[in-house]
Amino acid sequence: MNKLITWVLFICLCTSIIFAATAINKQTLEYRKSISSPAYKSINWIINPKLPNCEKKYWKIYGDRVLEMTLLEKTVKDNSLLAQAKINKMGSLRDVALIELANQYISTDSRLKKLKDEIAAATNIEDLNKIIIN
Repeated sequence: MNKLITWVLFICLCTSIIFAATAINKQTLEYRKSISSPAYKSINWIINPKLPNCEKKYWKIYGDRVLEMTLLEKTVKDNSLLAQAKINKMGSLRDVALIELANQYISTDSRLKKLKDEIAAATNIEDLNKIIIN
């Protein structure tokens, strides 16, 4: 009976070691929980890393460790993210302006087509005067 309990505990312990690992990709900083550690190569992944007590955007990889960026690195990162946010906002404002311009063109084009059709349908000078005045 004791051997059975020992084996069950051993299997549970091995299973938790194999399947309850965490990993972080050294290149992308992708963080995965509850992984099977043998499936991850240590050349690309840090298995069970100790994570710094900061936002993920401030993580950096140094060898096989995950470190918190220095104050200077954080400032550079924040400025980069702010610049990208401004570029994205300006891009979306540009897109809105282009859509509005296209809508105005379509509206103007359809009004011109309607005017051209009305002029072509006019049979006398009075009809033309009404079209031009309206």
